[in-house]
Amino acid sequence: MENKTYKIDNTNYLTLDGTENTIKILKGKAYLFVADILEDGRTGARHEVAAYNEGDSLPNFKSTEKYKLILAGTNETQVKVSSAGGANWKEEVEKESQRIIQQLEADEEDYKIRSVRQQKLSDQAFSMALENIASVVKRKQLISSAYEEGDSDIVRVFKIIANKTGGLKVRAVPGKEYKTSKAGLQQIAKDNNVRVREVVLRDNWYREDNGHLIAFYNKEGEFDLKKGLSDSSENIIPVALIKNTERTGYMMVSPEDGSKVPVTKDNAAQIYPMAFMMYRSMGEEKLSIKSICKFVFIDIKADILRFILIGILCTLIGLISPIITRNFIDNVIPEAARNQAIQICILVFFCNISSMVGSIAKYFANIRMETKADADLEASIMDRLLKLPVDFFKKFTAGDLAARTMTIPQIRSQVFNIILTTFMNFIFSFVYLIQAFRFCPYFAKRGMFLCLIPIAVSSIVCFITYRWEKLLVEAQGKIQGMLLQFICAIEKITNTHSEKRVFGQWSSEYIRQTKMSYTLGLIGIVSSLLNTIYPTAVSIVFYYLYGRGVRLHTIQGLTTGSFMAFLNAFGSYQSAILGVAGALLGIRNIIPLSKRIKPITEAIPEIEESKPPVDSLKGNIEISHLNFRYEPDSPLVLKDINMSIKKGEFIAVVGTSGAGKSTLMRMLLGFEKAESGTIFYDDMDMSTVDIGSLRRQMGVVLQNDTVMQGTILQNIVGSTGLKEEDAWIAARKVSFDKDIREMPMGMFTMIPAGGATLSGGQLQRLIIARAIIRNPSLLIFDEATSALDNLTQLTVRKSLDELNVTRIIIAHRLSTIINADKIYVMKDGEVIETGNYEELMAQNGYFAELARRQNV
Repeated sequence: MENKTYKIDNTNYLTLDGTENTIKILKGKAYLFVADILEDGRTGARHEVAAYNEGDSLPNFKSTEKYKLILAGTNETQVKVSSAGGANWKEEVEKESQRIIQQLEADEEDYKIRSVRQQKLSDQAFSMALENIASVVKRKQLISSAYEEGDSDIVRVFKIIANKTGGLKVRAVPGKEYKTSKAGLQQIAKDNNVRVREVVLRDNWYREDNGHLIAFYNKEGEFDLKKGLSDSSENIIPVALIKNTERTGYMMVSPEDGSKVPVTKDNAAQIYPMAFMMYRSMGEEKLSIKSICKFVFIDIKADILRFILIGILCTLIGLISPIITRNFIDNVIPEAARNQAIQICILVFFCNISSMVGSIAKYFANIRMETKADADLEASIMDRLLKLPVDFFKKFTAGDLAARTMTIPQIRSQVFNIILTTFMNFIFSFVYLIQAFRFCPYFAKRGMFLCLIPIAVSSIVCFITYRWEKLLVEAQGKIQGMLLQFICAIEKITNTHSEKRVFGQWSSEYIRQTKMSYTLGLIGIVSSLLNTIYPTAVSIVFYYLYGRGVRLHTIQGLTTGSFMAFLNAFGSYQSAILGVAGALLGIRNIIPLSKRIKPITEAIPEIEESKPPVDSLKGNIEISHLNFRYEPDSPLVLKDINMSIKKGEFIAVVGTSGAGKSTLMRMLLGFEKAESGTIFYDDMDMSTVDIGSLRRQMGVVLQNDTVMQGTILQNIVGSTGLKEEDAWIAARKVSFDKDIREMPMGMFTMIPAGGATLSGGQLQRLIIARAIIRNPSLLIFDEATSALDNLTQLTVRKSLDELNVTRIIIAHRLSTIINADKIYVMKDGEVIETGNYEELMAQNGYFAELARRQNV
């Protein structure tokens, strides 16, 4: 096969044998295949690895015992085989031939893995589809089958729990790896703006109702708590712990094949004792009372059903009492039937016991529903508040906003009381009304008319007192806001000797509130007194009508037993009517409370699940023709701002107070919305991406940043999931590590809210350490080093230089920005000068004047 021309096609092909030849394509197109060699020596399936056009050349690759390399072509393909050679030619050809075959084997192995994975997904989807079909009959909640090819185990488990927790939508960021660990779980939660909380699984936890959970299961045996999850292996997998709806306990769902096994004492020991609970979200749209109620009721449907069944049982038991009363008075007493009297007494005793047990069961069922509802509702309210835009919080004081937030659980409590207690009792009471008509239609008709009286009185009271109730709710919110402000400013109040003025300001509002409370309380007492007297007055009326009818013989066929049975049945109906009258007052309270929460429920969250997350921020920023004003009629605060910031640049923004520097920073963080113009991050319009995922990749120090109450470690690490070693590294970069070591408890030293026990420099270094611990792609500092001495400032600057990230610094001390790559000088909301330090000084303009003032 040397220095010859061959005509090849699909059947007449060349088998490459590794001799020192070169093959050139003279005409047509040729294809290189790797073919399996079967046991009988025949050629098996072909796998194409390369294609060659006319004029291309290739070496004479070498086949192996297992695989044959062949060159085939079309009907018109002609090739020429020529001699070749040289130093190491044979070794190079063998090496390349082996690489082609190994690549084929790797591709086949990858194909097998993907085929097995796809088959597992198909089997799992089919199994879940069958369960979902069965759930239609069994009334079970559907199991999510939204697995996608390539989903890791932790993503699958997260999707199962998200579907069970109110049908939350979960997506994995394409190309992102989520490890089987706490960090992987927290990362997918952040990518989907879902709140999760770590919980402890204590003894016999699997026998209680702790909600749906995400946990980690060791297939080999019990967990070694000393190692924890840090040394996790392939034997540790995430699992979904689903509440068992048919009985108490949990079902453990495997992400590998979707199999479900009950959690028992034996396999509970193989579950890591720290699990994660997922919180439901109220969504992005505006909320109404209806949508809030729907959110609350969706997770307590089974409890409501139990409550209704217990109510029906108690109602049926209550029907026995009037029947016993009539039989006892009409038959037992006249006949002096002692044995029958004893039997009736025993029956009454057991009826009362059953009624008491039913009432206790209703009470515990109600407590259970309220507890579950409040847990979901309050967590979702806090979640929604944290997702609202920053400018929302400017409209209210902290105390007033807290009062408004707490009105939502109050409304929930009122709605529960009205719907689940009053309304249910009212519906069931019609059974007593029917029974009353059966005993005495004459009195029942008149009783229905008498029941309209408390309804009418309550309606009038509601109408009269609504205005006062509305003013009272507003006054209470205002006072709570004032109190919180006074408490937070207690040092200033004391220093300025303003205690009397503050007390006078508070007392005037308190007196106004007390007067309204007194008036409403007085009306409430009168209303309650009337409701207390009313049943007795109605009974007196019936006794009078009955006595008059018996005396005048206008009532025929009504025995004393039937009359007393009527009073018993009608009394139960009357109690339900009085409950409705009281519920009207509850509705009066709901209306002003619902108006108080409107600003919260109608505000649209800035973090929208529909917007794509920013997976990796490089640090390029482009600001194009940005204009902004705080109010529609106010002057522009930022005027046609244009900036171009490249990855890794050190950018400084300077200017006098009021120039617009901090406003520009707020715009970069998405705290404010531009009137016109656009901000691009890595060529992505900031308004079109998930702002939360964008901010997570920034390190930010604001002008009035502070710290929360807790340890230094908690303040530096925050919710990042990082460890103590990472906190020490961040502290070392800002020269804060020595200060921490000198403290009594080191990283675990407690500090109060605001960091009053730290010096100004220590506080700033702690905040900077918190900003850089995640190694962000972008740093934005607003006067972040103003309290540092020159030596510490130099150390911090060198550490920041080593990070090699984009930095935007707002500074008044111009000595801190001498090494900036570019300085933007702002005045009256405009950028008037641009350049580095030397260029701006050479211009002898506004910046040079600022520098001379500071004697830089």
